[in-house]
Amino acid sequence: MIRAFFVLVLALAGWWATLWLLIAPDLSQWRLPQLVALHAGPPLGAWGIWVFWRGRRRERAAIAAAEREAAADKERQIKQEEARQQHAAERQRLRYGCDCLMVALAQVPPTGSSPALVPGGDAICVLTLIAESDSSAESTLLDHLRPGVKEVLGAIYGRCPAATAFPIYVSPPAESIGEEVVTCLREVRASFVADLGSPVRSGPEFDTVLFLPSRDSAADSVIGLFEANPDLPGAVILAFDSPWWRGRMLESDEWDSADAGKAEQRKWQGLPAQGVFALLVTNPQLPEMLAALPRSNGQHDALTPYWERNPAAAGRVFLSVLSESERDALLTYPPLARIHRAVSTQFGQHLPGSMAFARGIEAQIERAQIYAALIDLPFDSSDGSARASEFPPEAASPDCLWLVHNAGGIDRAGNRLAALGVALFRRGLEVDPIAAATNVTVAAGDLGQARSVAMLAMTVAQAASGEGAALCAEFFAGSDLSLFFATAPKCAA
Repeated sequence: MIRAFFVLVLALAGWWATLWLLIAPDLSQWRLPQLVALHAGPPLGAWGIWVFWRGRRRERAAIAAAEREAAADKERQIKQEEARQQHAAERQRLRYGCDCLMVALAQVPPTGSSPALVPGGDAICVLTLIAESDSSAESTLLDHLRPGVKEVLGAIYGRCPAATAFPIYVSPPAESIGEEVVTCLREVRASFVADLGSPVRSGPEFDTVLFLPSRDSAADSVIGLFEANPDLPGAVILAFDSPWWRGRMLESDEWDSADAGKAEQRKWQGLPAQGVFALLVTNPQLPEMLAALPRSNGQHDALTPYWERNPAAAGRVFLSVLSESERDALLTYPPLARIHRAVSTQFGQHLPGSMAFARGIEAQIERAQIYAALIDLPFDSSDGSARASEFPPEAASPDCLWLVHNAGGIDRAGNRLAALGVALFRRGLEVDPIAAATNVTVAAGDLGQARSVAMLAMTVAQAASGEGAALCAEFFAGSDLSLFFATAPKCAA
């Protein structure tokens, strides 16, 4: 306003100077109104035009600024919505898991006064517990463990005949010959198909035996099967090994001597043991997959190919060959637990016993809780990013009731268990790492290549038994650690 007044004064002064000094008209005959109009009219007119133009320019600038702000706000909203969608997708990806319908184990040596490896249950089968055997009559490790393989597969196929259509993923001993393992498992499955009276399903896809992909954790290996093949409805996971039999057959100083290296290894891994472990796992979308399959109209005979019976289901070949009764029965089996992603870390120089190791485990547990939907993945609206921030201990879920670990023998596990205990306490998980835990090293011994799958089976069984969550902590050489949760259906997301 002051600026406009000064402009008006300057305009009047300039016009009057121009009028009197340059133009110098004869004003003696002009009347007073004419003189006022001559002296005030031109500068006031020019000033008015300038004020009007200035106002219009400000108005246009305000409109443009409002339009830019509206566009920027709309762009921010679009980015925010995209960030929320990305956050939701990331949240769903992190929480992706698979269901376990059944656990079976066999040929596990007696544990004496140690607690049972897994609690009992309708879908948790603890089969033959072996004692001494005549290993000299068995030429290969596969011959020794074949009865256990038949027992665990028989337990699964007997309870769920539809599983005979699912592929088998096996984790055999390191020295096993792949072709022999595949042939053995195909023969065992074929014998059960015949005994159960199930239809013989032709085609290579129904006789599939594959090796379980190697990941940092058995949980990730199993979940990866369904991520890589979303149409896979289910699979039978099998693992077996016997360091105990291997040592007896070798009968060499390597196994019988009490040298320091072997004694130290056994303190960390346990005495040589053995076992056969199997899990029946299914796609988390199995009910929806079964519901999407068209019902048979009964117009096809037994010789009609499956792709002609159910054309829409040809892509999901393993389900399309099941009979109506097998599909309905498959829906009636309640999951024991949901298997969640694992968090694996190589701590490097953060050796057990240091607070850095405990803090690293705490961060792993927090991430594993996010994967298991025990705590939420926060959304940072300031920059549209999803990150796991610091959670207070009371934000953690109290549902973790059991711990499965292989921290080592009683004279070696102290530092690892201390770090675990501190991390569990800081995360608000009220689970005793001594009283409410299974130390696989002590309770089962050295299971060789079967250890990871065995720990997965034990964790699932404990989660199902406690109707809550169970935590698995698998230690590897040095300070490497893999953590994951298994959650009962009532708390699985």
